[in-house]
Amino acid sequence: MTGRSLKEAGIVEQTYFRWRKEYGGLQVDQAKRLKELEQENSKLKRLVANLSLDNLRAGFRDVACRCNSNARCLRRVVPA
Repeated sequence: MTGRSLKEAGIVEQTYFRWRKEYGGLQVDQAKRLKELEQENSKLKRLVANLSLDNLRAGFRDVACRCNSNARCLRRVVPA
């Protein structure tokens, strides 16, 4: 690509060369598979973060129930 075509596409030269370095040797099917894997990885990271947050909330709820034994508290069973 030339500087002119990059400009028309709205791509900075630095970005083009970074992309070329990262994806230059890949076939089209390999690039598609890489994109799919990156999306799946992102989903899995979100799932792990949500599960970690749920476990943290359950732990705080459990501590709060122990500290305030007179209050009714709803404990959720958290798998180990």
